[in-house]
Amino acid sequence: MQRLYDFLGAHNAQVAVVLTVLVSLVLMSLDSATQLRFARSVAFGLISTGHRIFAWPMDLSSLRYENEVLREQNLRLSLELLKLREARLENARLHALLQFREQQAAGEAHQAARVIARNPGRIANTVLIDAGDSQGIALRIRENLVDLLPMTQRSFALPDPSYTLKLVELRAGYKRTMDEYGGNWAIVNYALAVESDDVSFRRQVMDQILRYNQEDLEATWAVFEWLRGLTTS
Repeated sequence: MQRLYDFLGAHNAQVAVVLTVLVSLVLMSLDSATQLRFARSVAFGLISTGHRIFAWPMDLSSLRYENEVLREQNLRLSLELLKLREARLENARLHALLQFREQQAAGEAHQAARVIARNPGRIANTVLIDAGDSQGIALRIRENLVDLLPMTQRSFALPDPSYTLKLVELRAGYKRTMDEYGGNWAIVNYALAVESDDVSFRRQVMDQILRYNQEDLEATWAVFEWLRGLTTS
């Protein structure tokens, strides 16, 4: 089929002349009514053939777009299912916390703590409590952390849709080795690995997630060095 397309593309003028001559000879041998019917049938056949020839690339593009939409919907549904499972576990945890006083009165080993910091996010919510670190190491680490996002937003105007690490790291010259990655990707694949009975599959997925986290750290450091180089130059 490809050879036929190549031949028609290379000799389209000659083919058109031959077809025109053949149609003319056929029409000359017929009467007026027969010529009219034949011309209609030929025109309809040419239009139908042209439509089939030129419509299949558009159909293929439409199928690819529908495939991308279905993949995105599948990922979104997987995330929603994971959130529902997390909500069920959180509900069980909160139910157990309601019995904290009764358990403490019964002599079970529990320790109350005060929340001194919160870090809410779209994927995970974390808190820092004033217990479990007698030397205050965790608090000192937190006080010395540097958030690169507001620093980048205040210092530079980048021609990108956002200041996400996946875009800024490209400006810093960092290139990842993984073709597919991201927070949502890691969450969904982690859930699949935990629920799978295939040991080799679980190990493979966990290695990929570990590599994704490692490259996130490397990308963050690359952005930090890039920003520091711009400010000192």
